[in-house]
Amino acid sequence: MGLIQKLLNFFLPNPCSNCGKLDKFSNILGICKKCLKENSNSSINFEFCENCETKKDFCDYCNSRNKFFEKLYFLREKNQFERDLIQKLKFKNEFWLSNFLSLNLNFIFSKLISNNYNSILYIDSSKSSIRKRPYHPCSGLIKRLKKKLKLKSFCPFQKISNELQSGKSYRDRFIHASKAFEIKKNYLQSFKGNYLLVDDLFTTGATVNELAKLLIQNGASKVDILVLLKGKEN
Repeated sequence: MGLIQKLLNFFLPNPCSNCGKLDKFSNILGICKKCLKENSNSSINFEFCENCETKKDFCDYCNSRNKFFEKLYFLREKNQFERDLIQKLKFKNEFWLSNFLSLNLNFIFSKLISNNYNSILYIDSSKSSIRKRPYHPCSGLIKRLKKKLKLKSFCPFQKISNELQSGKSYRDRFIHASKAFEIKKNYLQSFKGNYLLVDDLFTTGATVNELAKLLIQNGASKVDILVLLKGKEN
């Protein structure tokens, strides 16, 4: 922990975002030791669909559409506890919660490092979102990944639609995603090898699947997805 962070923790300690208790865990993670233990059972299960982790013997997700990403990794399932935390992280600027949500990275690190990624990619927040949410929800995760994988990160995507995915039906999310993004001009046809695309949530997978398609169309060999939270149902 850096000196600046230690000073901030001393003068402006962070109480637990879940219960309000203050301890050394809440200072760093935003979650106290008690809440950490009580909510440590969010599972990471790689025994079902090997591509998207759907808990079904026959994966409706991967067999019902053109899927362009190779593998989905996630750090926690999105239960009510995680749902509340991601809302606080994204809309109340409790950026320290990204440390808590990234804790399970060590469990899948060996899987990630074996894929020999060229770079870590992410989606920039929109200009309107930046004014409300100055901290990227995946900033903590990306920082850890860069250190562990010794890779650079950048955003090669440009959003060309002002519409939001939230509030749309399952079908409309895929329709909207197909026309919502493009590759920035300076990155056109410049991808080679494997890439890890990082996002905060995987709900329907519409956005990350579309971004993976754009990367493949522009030269990438393989795109894997890593998200903080994955919904139980697609």
